[in-house]
Amino acid sequence: MQIRFFLLMMICLIHTKPFIVFAINNTIKGEIVDSKTKQPLQNANISIKGTTFGAASDIDGKFIIKNIPPGNYMLKANFIGYRSFEKKISLMQNQTLSLTILLEPTVFKGEEVIVTAKADAYRAKVRETPIAFTTLELKELKENYTTGDLPGLIQNVPGVWASSAGLGETEIMIRGFSSDKIRFILNGVPMNEAEDQLMHWSNWAGLSNIARSVQINRGAGFSLYGTGAFGGSVHIETMGVESKGGSAIRFSAGGFHRMGVESGPRAGTIAHPEHSYGFIDAGNAINSTYSCRLNSGPLLNNLANISVFLEYKTGDSYIFGTGYNGYTVGVEAQSLFGNHRLDFTFFVSPQGHNQAFTLQDLDLMTELGREYNRKNHQWQENFYQKPFASLKHEWKISERRL
Repeated sequence: MQIRFFLLMMICLIHTKPFIVFAINNTIKGEIVDSKTKQPLQNANISIKGTTFGAASDIDGKFIIKNIPPGNYMLKANFIGYRSFEKKISLMQNQTLSLTILLEPTVFKGEEVIVTAKADAYRAKVRETPIAFTTLELKELKENYTTGDLPGLIQNVPGVWASSAGLGETEIMIRGFSSDKIRFILNGVPMNEAEDQLMHWSNWAGLSNIARSVQINRGAGFSLYGTGAFGGSVHIETMGVESKGGSAIRFSAGGFHRMGVESGPRAGTIAHPEHSYGFIDAGNAINSTYSCRLNSGPLLNNLANISVFLEYKTGDSYIFGTGYNGYTVGVEAQSLFGNHRLDFTFFVSPQGHNQAFTLQDLDLMTELGREYNRKNHQWQENFYQKPFASLKHEWKISERRL
């Protein structure tokens, strides 16, 4: 038995070929960068063709591929927007190969894309924003403007309803919602009253003259504006500055024919505004607007560009006694320096106007102690002088970021 076992072992040793086991520890590492800017490229794909070895670059453009068997290979690198890179490499035993891969940018031809900027980044865009909206540009606004408040310029927009009891006493509704459910924005600044969210047009009498564009969004479309925008929103952009110097003068006038009593001996008359008895001629309501604007154009290598405007508005509305007399004065300026842009807007509308009255029995009001309700009383006249000012700073950090 021992002899047979010995012979068997000898036969196995004669027919067995010797072998040596080596550890696979070859490594390829390096970085991948833009050939022009030398900026690192994150998430570029690096692979060895014909194998399953590969890696992706990190935020610093670094990559590493480990445990590659010795041999000759083709290294490939890809990144969207860059030309593919290929390089022949040879790996010996226990070798670490370090590389810096430069990828060359390439241009993909396609359809022309035109990018335009808007003063308000949240304005609705055609075929992009799922909301019903209408934008009125300067030409249309100027054609419709005579002497009324701004709601009169947009009252023909579908879904918009506006009425007026005199200059400064305008009311506007969008799809049945009053102004406390509509967000009014002027050059990106909300204008609704903080207390009741209402919009009082007495404070902004000059907006009709200085508006460059008005966009009306109908219905709840932007949660950014909160519950105040449930009925919609109205975005108003002012004139701003001009690319060249110049001046403009404008005059407009309008009027209302008061019907009064339709027939009979008192035709054309209305009840006396100061008494509960007697009648007077209704007359006609005449109103007019005078305005001028001066533009400096770019000055001091675009460090200053200034536009100054003045408007005087006076007259009466179709309701007897709702007279108006007021000014709007303001300035808009722009400054460009380096990658910075400053836009400044200021205007104020000092004015006085009478509210619409309701016929009352003055003797009864005196007896009831309600003299403050009398028509043509000094308390019936409203005085406003509420200024608006905004300053915007845009810093263009790079060609891709603002």
